[in-house]
Amino acid sequence: MNAAFFNAVRTPLFGGQMTQEQVDGCNALFAEWERGRYGSDPRQLTNVFAQVFHETGRRMVPVREGFAETDIGARKVVARRKYGKADPKTGHVYYGRGQIQLTWADNYLRLGQLLGIDLLNNPDLALDCTTGARIAIRGMVDGLFTGKKLSDYFNDTVDDPRQARRIVNKMDKADVIAGYHAKFLPAVKKALAASSKPAVKMPEPIVARIEVEPATVKVIQQLLRDKGWPEVGEVDGKMGERTSDTIAAAANHYGWQPSGLDDTLIANLVRAPKREVAESRAKATAQDLKGSKSVRQGINLSDVGIGTIGLGSIGGLAQVASGLTDGAGQLKTLIDTVLSIPWWVPCLAVGGFMLWRGYRFVKAQVEAYREGRHV
Repeated sequence: MNAAFFNAVRTPLFGGQMTQEQVDGCNALFAEWERGRYGSDPRQLTNVFAQVFHETGRRMVPVREGFAETDIGARKVVARRKYGKADPKTGHVYYGRGQIQLTWADNYLRLGQLLGIDLLNNPDLALDCTTGARIAIRGMVDGLFTGKKLSDYFNDTVDDPRQARRIVNKMDKADVIAGYHAKFLPAVKKALAASSKPAVKMPEPIVARIEVEPATVKVIQQLLRDKGWPEVGEVDGKMGERTSDTIAAAANHYGWQPSGLDDTLIANLVRAPKREVAESRAKATAQDLKGSKSVRQGINLSDVGIGTIGLGSIGGLAQVASGLTDGAGQLKTLIDTVLSIPWWVPCLAVGGFMLWRGYRFVKAQVEAYREGRHV
């Protein structure tokens, strides 16, 4: 990072003076951006700086959740939260760590596999400035934190630093962080302009994207899913970015040398053990996954089914009751009521079917998530 950057941010963002820690944090972020060759759009890197500035309380280096100084202190902060209990296998508590807070054991496992680092068994590696920068930038570039990514808000047609807050934490303090973004932007432009390294749009994949038979790609995609790598996406035979990145992550995880899309890769995948699933994932419930779009759809379907059954029950009871109020010919009225198939009968049938389908769908989604077949 050059002096022009620090001169531009020192007063408006750091009150006229920066600690060595803050300087080191800024340098780590910029170094990772250049190392990964994540692109030449200064707005995207600027937003990384702005979000990290906020998330770390202006420290610019990895922090523990609640800004706790020790592991014991952080455990106390999260003691009543769902992810605040020690994992029975590793003994670690997967509270927030890093420049951008990484929480939950499953996320430590997933990010570690993508970066080739054992974060599950060594979560404090996220407190290393270089590693934390890798997590923060890769997470924001690829949308690993919330599903939203930098290119959603900064591209040829969109420039929205306020909505970009969704990359990390919905719209919490969105206006404040957009203000930080505006102050960082001129400095980042100067730093990128002074950089001697050529910029490209995205990092080069470990696995070259060459023309491969769709049938071969399908075999590889299916093997990856079977081995617990749902990040590969659909088994569609298309050699896209998700497939390439997942192959690279699997190679890092198992310690292979990438060999291309050939019989060696297929043989390695066949022999590979299934990827370990974190304890929190293995015991996940539908309630834990309510944030998932697919699970939410299943729950909504069941809720509609329950409502439909309730409506049909009320209609049926009302109609039967009206038939029974006629003193004479009660039995005939009841039979006529049942045989007439009024509106409430299909209402009950449809509601029951929706409830059953919703329940089965949610159950399948939860089972797939527990087994690592679902992101």
